[in-house]
This record gives sequence, structure tokens and C-alpha cells, in this order.
Amino acid sequence: MIRQGSIDDINTQQFLKISNYEDTVRQLDIYYAIVKRQLLRFQSPITGLFPVLSSDLHIGSVRDSIYCASAVWGLYQAYRRIDDDRGKSYELGQSTVKCMRGILECWVKQSARVEAFKTRQSAAHALHVKFHLTTGEPVLTDEQYHHLQIDVVSLYLLFLVQMITSGLQIIYTQDEVAFVQNLVYYVERAYRTPDYGMWERGSKYNDGKPEIHASSIGMAKAALEAINGCNLFGDKGASWSVVYGVDAALLPTVSFPAFATHEEHLVQLTKNNILRRLQGKCGFKRFSRDGYKCVLEDPNRRYYHEGELKEFDGIESEWPLFYVMMIIDGVFRTLPDQVEEYQKLLKARIYMDEFGDTGGLFLWAQSLFVLAQLLTGGLLHVNELDPIRRYLPSYNRPRRAGRYSAFQGIATDLVVQVVLIAESMRLQAMMGTYGIQTQTPHEVEPVQVCSSTQLVHVYRELGVCPKLKLTGRPIRPIGSLGTSKIYRVCGMTVLCYPLIFEVSEFYLYRDMALLIDDIKTELQFVGKYWRLSGRPTVCLLVREEHMRDPHFKHMLDLFAMLKKGHCDGVKSAMTLNLELKMRNPTSQICKLKSNTVTKILPYDTAANCIHAKKHLAGFYAIYLSRQQ
Repeated sequence: MIRQGSIDDINTQQFLKISNYEDTVRQLDIYYAIVKRQLLRFQSPITGLFPVLSSDLHIGSVRDSIYCASAVWGLYQAYRRIDDDRGKSYELGQSTVKCMRGILECWVKQSARVEAFKTRQSAAHALHVKFHLTTGEPVLTDEQYHHLQIDVVSLYLLFLVQMITSGLQIIYTQDEVAFVQNLVYYVERAYRTPDYGMWERGSKYNDGKPEIHASSIGMAKAALEAINGCNLFGDKGASWSVVYGVDAALLPTVSFPAFATHEEHLVQLTKNNILRRLQGKCGFKRFSRDGYKCVLEDPNRRYYHEGELKEFDGIESEWPLFYVMMIIDGVFRTLPDQVEEYQKLLKARIYMDEFGDTGGLFLWAQSLFVLAQLLTGGLLHVNELDPIRRYLPSYNRPRRAGRYSAFQGIATDLVVQVVLIAESMRLQAMMGTYGIQTQTPHEVEPVQVCSSTQLVHVYRELGVCPKLKLTGRPIRPIGSLGTSKIYRVCGMTVLCYPLIFEVSEFYLYRDMALLIDDIKTELQFVGKYWRLSGRPTVCLLVREEHMRDPHFKHMLDLFAMLKKGHCDGVKSAMTLNLELKMRNPTSQICKLKSNTVTKILPYDTAANCIHAKKHLAGFYAIYLSRQQ
């Protein structure tokens, strides 16, 4: 069962219960020697990347490099408890930084691909995940290798946040902050982007076609949740698939490192399905009818013939790597029987040789093995391997002061705050005669009322970097959840009304029945899918043309229901003193930072919009300044 208690009560310094200090140091030194001999020995001294196999001297893999860096970082975390580690923790930490920065530098050189991918999610624009170990240049073209692997970029973002939270300085400049912001845009449409997945083959038929992978979507979800509100400069920073069967790639998605869901029944269902269908005597199959490294697979052919998959049924390769994943999962979920079971299975698969494996070490498996040993040996606490507490349900994670926004999971009794804004004082007075209290844009000052279109242009400047030719967030509509937050932009507080109130020449825009139905749908959607801490704030804009509609009385009935506190099953609370509500910790406030003071003009009744400068300089959603 997933741990439910808050880990603030746990003092990690008291976690180790080893008999004496010398024994602790001795055990850590053993793993230090293992990491040096089996991992760091193969790290490129120039780029910091790692190969897939230790025998490969030319091609570095981003995925394998991230996992190798995570093992080195895990040992670094364990060594930080030692008073005199003789420089080992510093060396391990800097080796981790070198790897993560090496990946970043390789990708920064491909910033044009990131910019193109934001508007067209094509494999031709995907970031490369294989680079030359020495030069950091691409080694395989898009025709030679399938680089479109959303989960790799997501995995990088996830571990980037974890490592920065632990105290490592990985991001140095604002240009790098802007690039990471654009990596967020790169993965934000994973739910609709077919890719080649963790096994780099796309569909299980190995026909060169990508498909939507649940593992990629889950990893992207975890990464986006983790980086939400993260200061990439750390404590020293300023403001700123269709799945054709079960796949073992879901293990790291529902467990370490992603923990993409905390719905226990879904996690258990996924694990049971994997165990029932994929577990074998030597490890786990990647998926059923997987021909990779199978005796019948033709290594000289890149793709399979149609119908060839049936030849691999029952003779798939099995990988002990997943035993290690199950051990780590057991530690995080406090399942000692599971840990012991897979330790015994793994022990039978370990090859002992003082000279090492002549065929080359599989560094991904080796790095996870080191982490599993540190965890089961009591040398590393789960809180140190997961500083942002992904393994806990979001409502049990400690709130970090440096973050403007946090997830809380499913609210059991969510109340949607509703703000009614009348276009004019005349309309306000008329609404008052029906007992509906509203506010005009001038009355809510210094809060500025903003359209969702204007907010799109504000977000357009997030991640802009002229040096790298990055233009920031693509021009896409801000959805209901985005317009339900209160924004602080350049010191100003901005409230945004939903897209349904945008002025349009389309005739359905003037359909009162449709508008009322849209408002109800908006409230139901926000009430059902709001996952951030604090209450959502929905701004409803009442225009004079609404009052002239013969069916306006139906809108008054809707407002009356909202005033009573219930509307089609959604709990609501009408808000009058908006400024006071914003001081209330139940309100969700999103802070955006700008290097240029930009004035947003008040609501213009004649134009029915909010005017602002077209170009707002230097906004960063994940690079925040401390509030003056």
C-alpha cells in the first residue's frame, strides 16, 4: 500500500540504524568503489554522457545517462550525512551535474527542433536522444534512428527538479531557464503525440510507425507536475497509445521515478497485469511477442515483416532489470515481502566475476541496481532519492515556500469561487434589483480583469530567448483550469474570464441558452478536474447585450443558484471582496515574473477587452522572483 503519512515527521538523519559510524562509512565506500568502477569509469570526460553498454566508445544515450546520473546522485545523497567524506560527496555531485548539463548542452544546440516541434509534433523535429560521447554532436539521423521519445525528455525534467531540490546547481543562466521552459512546451502535448516509446520501436509490430504510449503520457504527466512552480536556480535563485497489451514500461511510470498516479486500485491493477503476463524465470518480458534480442530475430533487418510477431510468441527475452524495479517499488511502498522475493530472484541472475563482464555492462540496469542496494541496505532514505515526494499523494506532500503553485490531488469537498463582473454601473444597478450583487472592473481595482486571449499573449513571452531563437509558448487557448487561477504579473494582480465570454461575430455567441449551458459546463469541469491547492476562481462577465436578451431571466436563475451555493452538483461561493479573498490561503495564485515593468490597462467597456502591450519581456513560469 502507498505510504499515506506525511514524511515531515521523519528525520532522515536518524534513519540509519547501523551499529557504528565506521560501519556506515565502510559500506558507503564499498558502493563508492562500485559506482567508480562500473559507472563513472565510462562517463565521457568531455560531454558527461554515458553509453548504453560500457563497451561502446562512441554513442552516448540520453536515457541511460539520466539513469546513471540518478545512481551517482543517490550515492551523493547518502554521503551527505557523513561529516568527513574526504571529498567523495562533492565529486559525486559534480559528476551528476556534468551529466545533466551535458545533456542540456546537446539539446540546446538543437533549439531549432524544439521551436519547430511546439507547432508541429513531427518525428522530423524531435530532439535527438543519441549523441557522440566526445563531441556531443548527433550521430544518427532521423532515418537511421527513431528519436521521438517523449518519455526521455520527461524523465530529464523529472530528475532535473529532483536534483535541483536536493541542492545541486545545474541551471546557470536565464537562457538555460528559457530553454527548459520550452522543454515543458515540448512535452505538454504528450497525450496526443504518437512516439516510439521506451523501447524505441513505436508499435509492437516494429514496422517503423509511432503510437501513443501510456508510459510516455504518464512520464510527461509526472514531469509537468514536478516542474510546476519550480525555481530552476534552486535556493539561490531569483524570481524567477493505443496500447495493444500490457507493457513493462509502465513499471517506472506507476512507480519510481514517475509515480504518475496515486490511485491505488489502478497501480495494483497495472502491476498485477504485468506480473501475470510478463514475469518469467529470468526476468520480465518487455511486452508479449517482443522479438528484441530473440534467437529468431534477424539482426540485419531494421523492421519486421508483416505477421512476423507470431514467431516470437513464447520465446521473448526476459530482463532482470525489472526485478530491480520491483525491489525499489517495494521499498517505496513498504512491502518487505516483495523486496525479499525479488532480491532472491535477482541473486540467481547476478553474474560474479572479478574481471567484469567482457561483453560490456548494461549501465541502465547497473545504475538501478546500485540504487536498490543503497535503499535496501539502509544507506539511502526514500526521501533523499525523492526530495519532492513524488511517491506520496499530492495532498500529503510538504508545501515548499519557493513554489507559487502546488498540486493537492482530488479535493473531497471543493468549492468553486465565482466572481460576477458587470460591464457597467447601469447593469450593476439593474442586477442589484434582482438581488444579484456584482462588481464593476473599476470596483475590483487594483485587480485587473483580463481576457483569456490577453493571457495567451502574456504566456507567449514565457521562455522567449532571442539567442536560441525560441519564441515561447505557442499561441493556444487557455483552458478552463488556466483561467480559474489568479495571476500576479509584474506586481499586478490579474483575474481572467473564460473563453466562453470572448466577443465573437459568430451567431451562436449571441445564443443565451448556449451561454448558460456553457457556464454550467465550465463550472462542472473546473469542479471535477481541479487538482491544485486552493480554490479555483471563475470570473463570469455580464454584458449589457446579455441584459437585452429576452431569455436573460434564465441567466438570472443561474446566478440565483450560484448565490445559494449549488449549481448542478457543484458547490459554489459568490465572492464580492476579491482583494480580501486573494489574501486568503484558499485561493490559488500563479505568479509570473517580468524583467520589464509592463502596464496592463483597465477594462475598456467600448472595446470589450483588456489592452496590453503586445510584447511583454522576459516572463518565466518556472523562474520566479521573491516578492518584494
